[in-house]
Amino acid sequence: TMIGVASTVFSITIASVAYASGNYGPRLLTNFMEDRGNQFSLATFIGTFVYAITVLRAVRKAEETPLFATEPTAMSGFVPQISLLTAFVLMLLSIAVLVYFLNHVPASIRVNAVLEGIGGRLLRDIKRLFPEENRGERA
Repeated sequence: TMIGVASTVFSITIASVAYASGNYGPRLLTNFMEDRGNQFSLATFIGTFVYAITVLRAVRKAEETPLFATEPTAMSGFVPQISLLTAFVLMLLSIAVLVYFLNHVPASIRVNAVLEGIGGRLLRDIKRLFPEENRGERA
């Protein structure tokens, strides 16, 4: 479910960002991909998915036999309770990150946010290229 949610949300978001970049310019898509909040959201969804699948592999019924067993053995069932609790906490974290992401993306593709980001990047590049302050003297 987590991968389904992540793929649906990110595909719709990429479509809206691509549409907006037609109006604002191609750098909007680059800004979207470089945004730490978006990267954290995707990492949270994928991490939760991988963890849940890993924990699911450890759960077994009492009637199950090992996959590569040469002879049938009696095994007790096993459910890793702490791992399931951790997966539940990760699921709650993923829901919170999803709410953050759905609030963050529309705010980040507004015109004033795009222009603010471009202006901030320009000022950082100017300070990087010209580290000494110019006091009106001839260069």
